[in-house]
Amino acid sequence: MIRQLPRVVLLILLVPGSTALFGQQAPPATPKDKPAKAKRATLTPPSSAEFSESVARQILGLIRDGLQNHSSSRMLAAFDRENLPDYLAFEDQVHAYFNQHDSFRSYFRILQTSTEGTHGVVLAEWQVEAVRNSSRPPERREGQVRFEMAPGKNGWQIVQMTPRDFFQ
Repeated sequence: MIRQLPRVVLLILLVPGSTALFGQQAPPATPKDKPAKAKRATLTPPSSAEFSESVARQILGLIRDGLQNHSSSRMLAAFDRENLPDYLAFEDQVHAYFNQHDSFRSYFRILQTSTEGTHGVVLAEWQVEAVRNSSRPPERREGQVRFEMAPGKNGWQIVQMTPRDFFQ
């Protein structure tokens, strides 16, 4: 009986502590629903009839962000699929550019904005560093690019770009 006494004392000590440990309720389980798919934000509200430097900066920012995040779809969101001449060839060119490089750094500076009828025109200085793999130095390209933008069903988008092969 003396040998069983320590077990009983131990059991008495553990039982009250175990209810404190095991009696706690687990935090409610969170539902494992898939997160809602983020909608692609419109470039600018379609009702925005006024072209401005901030509109231009927002659209050019899509190109820069698409490059830096290695997202061709994000970059192509800045271009008007229906009104950019030969869009499908341009889209193929952009996809090939992304497939050839592992990462990008991109910078732009707006030099001038103006309007021509219903279109906005932007002259920007671009710098792009494209890395094929980490062991090679980046390929650098810089130059002035002219963008023509027009309002459409998705807000302001690029309908013309010169030189057309800058992102190649």
